[in-house]
Amino acid sequence: MTDRNRELEGKVAIVTGSARNIGRSIAEELARAGAAVTINARSAGELCEEVAQGIRKAGGKAIACRADITDAAEVKKLVDATAEAFGGVSAGLTDGWAQRYSLGASYLKDTYAQEPGRVTPKESPPSQTLVAPFLRYEVVEDDFARVKNRDLIERPEFFAMGFQSKLELGRSLAALGSTQSLWLYAASASDGVRLPRGRTLLLSGSVDGQSGYSPLDWQSWNGSIRYYGNPRGGTLLFSSLSGGALEDSTGSRQLVLGGDSGLRGYPRNYQNGDRFALFSIEQRVYTDWYPFRLFRVGAAVFYDLGRAWGGPSAVTANSSGPSPAPFSESTANTGWLNDIGVGLRILSARSAFGNILHVDFAFPLNREPGIKSMQFLVTTKVTL
Repeated sequence: MTDRNRELEGKVAIVTGSARNIGRSIAEELARAGAAVTINARSAGELCEEVAQGIRKAGGKAIACRADITDAAEVKKLVDATAEAFGGVSAGLTDGWAQRYSLGASYLKDTYAQEPGRVTPKESPPSQTLVAPFLRYEVVEDDFARVKNRDLIERPEFFAMGFQSKLELGRSLAALGSTQSLWLYAASASDGVRLPRGRTLLLSGSVDGQSGYSPLDWQSWNGSIRYYGNPRGGTLLFSSLSGGALEDSTGSRQLVLGGDSGLRGYPRNYQNGDRFALFSIEQRVYTDWYPFRLFRVGAAVFYDLGRAWGGPSAVTANSSGPSPAPFSESTANTGWLNDIGVGLRILSARSAFGNILHVDFAFPLNREPGIKSMQFLVTTKVTL
C-alpha cells in the first residue's frame, strides 16, 4: 500500500461497519498508515472479506470478522479473532511465506456431576483445572483461491491452497492453580492441491493432547481429505474422507457418529468408540432461485459410509428411550453403516454469519428393529 510514513506500524485497529462506504475508507487509510486492521460488519461478510483481500493484496495486513457489536458474546469473538490474527511476533510476508511466534495462556476447568434420568458410568471422569502458559509457532504460505458455489451458494469463498501449520506447547502449573502439572500440546497442518479442470483437493491433519500424569493423560489424532469437482451447470461433485483416533485415560472423551455428527441415516451419536472413519459423497445443486431476495436455495443428494469402534465404552445406541442402551461388540450395527438421502439447503442472504440451513431426509441401508426407516434432520452449518 502507499506509504503514509507508516506512523501506525505495529498498531492494531478494529473498524466496525467497514465493509463499505466511510467505514471501508477509514480501514483502508489505517492500513496505508501501517496498522493491522480487522474488517467488521454485522452482515455482508463477503464484502468484509473482499475489503480485507484488497488490503492484503496491496501489502497491508487485514482480516475479516462478522460480528454484531450489540451482542457481548459477539464482541468477545471479534476481539479474540483480532488477537489470534495479529498477536505475536512476525517478520511479515517474505517470499510468499509468513512465520509467527506468540505467547499466551489457556484456562480449562472440567467438572462432572450425575445428570438425573440418565445412565451413569461406573466411574466419573476426574475433575481438573488447568492454567497453562504456552508458546506457539505458525507458518503460512500466502496462497489463497477465490471460488464460488463450493460450500456456500452464490457467495465468494476463499480456499487456503498454500501450506499452513501450527505448533503449540504449554505447561500447566500447580503454582497457578492447576490440578496437576502437565504438558499440553497441539499441532496441525493443512494444504491444498489444484487438480486439472478446476478441481480442488484440501488436506488437513491434527494431533493434540496432554501428558505428565497418567490419570489425566489423553491424545487425539484427526485427519481429513475433501474433494471439490468442477462446478458445471449449477452442480458440483463433493466427497470427503475423515478419520480419527483417541487415547483417553480420563474417559471424558469419545468419538461419535450418527445424525448431525455423521451417518445422517442413523440417530444422533448412534455409534461411539476411540476410532472412527467416515466417507461421504454428495452431488450438490446450486440454483438461481432467490425468493424475496432474502434466501439462496440449493440441494444435495448424498451417500454416507462409516463406523466408530473400539474402546471400553464402545456401544451402539438404541434410537428409543431417554438414554443409550449398550450392545455388545457382536451387534450387527457395531460394524460399518451406510445411508443415502436428499436434502434442501437454504442460505440467508441477510444473515450476519452466512450459516446454511440443512433439511435432510436420510435412509439407513442397514438397520436394526427400532431404528426408523427414515431420519429427518434440520441443522444449521457453516457449509453446504
